[in-house]
Amino acid sequence: MAKIKLFSRIYQKIMKVACYFIKWPKPFVIEGTNSSLEIVNVIKENKLQRPLIIVDPFIDQIGLMKHTLDSLDQNNIKYIKNIDVKSEPNVLMIEDIVSIYKESNCDSIIAVGGGSIIDTAKLVGARVTNPNKSISKMKGVLKVRKQIPFTITIPTTSGSGSECTVAAVVKDGHSKYAVNSPKLVPNVAVLDPMFTISLPVSLTLTTGMDALTHAIECYIGNSNTKTTYQDSIEAISLILNSLESLLANTQDVEKRLQMQKASYLAGAAFTRGYVGYVHSIAHALGAYYNIPHGEANAVLLPLVLEKYKEKIKNKMLKLVDKLDESNLPNEEKLSLFYSKIKSLSLKVKKSIGFTKIDSKDYQELIKHIQKETWPLYPVPRYLEDSELIDIFEKVKENA
Repeated sequence: MAKIKLFSRIYQKIMKVACYFIKWPKPFVIEGTNSSLEIVNVIKENKLQRPLIIVDPFIDQIGLMKHTLDSLDQNNIKYIKNIDVKSEPNVLMIEDIVSIYKESNCDSIIAVGGGSIIDTAKLVGARVTNPNKSISKMKGVLKVRKQIPFTITIPTTSGSGSECTVAAVVKDGHSKYAVNSPKLVPNVAVLDPMFTISLPVSLTLTTGMDALTHAIECYIGNSNTKTTYQDSIEAISLILNSLESLLANTQDVEKRLQMQKASYLAGAAFTRGYVGYVHSIAHALGAYYNIPHGEANAVLLPLVLEKYKEKIKNKMLKLVDKLDESNLPNEEKLSLFYSKIKSLSLKVKKSIGFTKIDSKDYQELIKHIQKETWPLYPVPRYLEDSELIDIFEKVKENA
């Protein structure tokens, strides 16, 4: 165990240095309402002829795509629309969509939906431009050699940050894993609050907590740069100043845009600074019990922070000092911060999946969690297996 931890820390230091020599692409950002015309302009400027639109079926059903599709039609842009997309990417579904892309002679991708839809689009793109490499062979870091096709992302949730990250998560049997490469970063990110305006309270909350988890796990990790610190702090501030009021008024366009910015910033931060145990545990529970990712993150975040509490205290005191300009002592500010995280977590209505967590699965869950965490995630400290079991038990108690 000690050797594995030592290797992990050495690996992380090497990766942190190596990252300074990697070109980190950023998408062109279209921000604000009425984005349809700008999307058309981007398509024309890049001489794209036949985009494949991968869209969440619900988004298509309620008509959120209408203005964009009308603009494409009016400008004689021939597109192929695929709405047969399940809630999260899996290997077989990706291969089916790759076949549609090739058979339809598409030259680009437009992804409209939450993080799962955008991850699906990125993985489809990776298979299109890297046809001799299966998804499983791309697992891990820097294994996608060729840039994905020109990709426009239109997030309809404010949580994953996938519109700007190097990562895409895929389900493969009882396993969930990430493909990480700068070649996956989309070309365009559309932050249009009108695409999130129909998001119900429950998803507004869980996706918002997903973004908050990205920002906090990045901030407390050991692989930050000056930029990732700034992005994560700004994201945390935007979320804590927007999310609760947005839950009371889901039609607040300005708060919707603030949450989209926060999700984007959190994504930009963690794509270089990484995440941690909240995510590795959430991925394992999602793979085994189909617990939605944002919901799992929301429930797990305060539990994991409690395990880290002493190790991250100094960092957290600096954070709350930046977030809260009042004259309260920083210790009191930190207590209020943790209380707010717990309050938001308790608002999440837990699914039946949490009650299905079975002690007979503990060792397999731990195996998946530690395998994902070591050596990639620069967590404040490594959790012992017994601590992970304690988290499982607490999650079940509160389900």
